[in-house]
Amino acid sequence: MGVMVTGHRKLVPAGMEFGSPWPDQNPRVAQHHQEITKLMMSAIAQWHQESGWVDFISGMALGADTLFAEAVLSLKAADLPIRLVCAVPFAGQERKWTAGAQSKFRQILSAADQVEIVSPGAYSPQKMQIRNQWMVDHAMCVMAVWDGKQSGGTWNCIQYARQRHRWMVQLHPQNLTIERM
Repeated sequence: MGVMVTGHRKLVPAGMEFGSPWPDQNPRVAQHHQEITKLMMSAIAQWHQESGWVDFISGMALGADTLFAEAVLSLKAADLPIRLVCAVPFAGQERKWTAGAQSKFRQILSAADQVEIVSPGAYSPQKMQIRNQWMVDHAMCVMAVWDGKQSGGTWNCIQYARQRHRWMVQLHPQNLTIERM
């Protein structure tokens, strides 16, 4: 048991109303993603040191999930004895993504310590929530990269984590703070 992440796909700096929300197309967003990743790395290292948590679970979606996986892999490369567990909702999740996003997805999976394909078969919307529930059920702590909006997949995951009495923290994607929920 360890820590899992849930969060938004589009993570942009506060006040950004125009321009591409994707880091490969917008240097401001790329810088913002680096700042989020640094916060994640600090939290992961602290949880490992203070709680002994070793497993860190990513649902492998674009945005927060990918940043979390990259943070775990960076810490592993620096010899922190932790594991990246990738919970993929279904085989082929990345098929409709850009070529760059698909390449990054495959690189992360190849470097992961464990890859779980949570549901058989092709895409269906409920497989994202099934994946989220699998992650919550295999974690003690949830990091929610969440702007506070009470709708969508991140909110659904938070609600399930509350039902399961998981310890939760929020990394607010605009003001870059981490608080216990």
